[in-house]
Amino acid sequence: MGILSNRRRGRSKPSFYRLHEAGFNHLTDLTGFQALGNIVSDGLTDAEDIHHFPRGTNAGICLHEILEKFDFSLSAAEQAETVRESLSRYGFEPRWQPAVHTMLDRCRLAPLTAVYALADIPPQNRLPEMGFTLYMEDFGLERLRAWLAHPNSGLPPECAEAARMLDFKDVQGFLSGFIDMVYQDSDGLVCIIDYKSNHLGNNAEAYTPQAMNEAMAHHHYYLQALIYAIAVARYYTLRRRPLPRIAVRYLFLRGLDGGENGVWSWNIDTADLTEWL
Repeated sequence: MGILSNRRRGRSKPSFYRLHEAGFNHLTDLTGFQALGNIVSDGLTDAEDIHHFPRGTNAGICLHEILEKFDFSLSAAEQAETVRESLSRYGFEPRWQPAVHTMLDRCRLAPLTAVYALADIPPQNRLPEMGFTLYMEDFGLERLRAWLAHPNSGLPPECAEAARMLDFKDVQGFLSGFIDMVYQDSDGLVCIIDYKSNHLGNNAEAYTPQAMNEAMAHHHYYLQALIYAIAVARYYTLRRRPLPRIAVRYLFLRGLDGGENGVWSWNIDTADLTEWL
């Protein structure tokens, strides 16, 4: 069985105990569902939309920082100064701000679990940047390959096939870090959010479920998603509040269009994770 607490190994407690310290074990009911309108990218030329926003590590870090600070209950326009400061700090010209605003509003309004979007989740029900640490000895490479490739895993064929080629380097790279967000909706479903700034094409149609499956497989993001799910499920299990299932949503920020494009979904029954809990 995997170990959540480092104290059993003579180490300090892992950072994802911040869930408990932040009061995440006392999630309250959400109130009301607010009707949300469509977001239109008025005034943007093709050369200035989010698909043409600069690529690379610097751009990804900038967008992640903006989202970490973002108040999802408010529109991007209401937080324009904070967005402007982040863009400037990373060297991006003001002309990109309308494109980033459009992306942020699509992100906060995109339906993720049932009818719920990030705009519907109150601050006390979401935790950004959840830190975690897991250990290599808890994960046998052959067992991981078999689990991920099994038809009952719920993974698309592209990811299941990629799992057959996993090596230790792939696994080690995902065993510690920070989950972009964990939230619980008013139906009690816990959802893991990860933001991806990958450029898959120059319009939202380049971010179809098929295109996202291929990107998830190529970068082994499905393995990252599994490890995130194990970390969150283990937290609840050790507190005797086991979850029946966990939702995983990867948001391809450049491809969000209010529909299925840009949102990669995987729902995991935690009973299937028992050997790691």
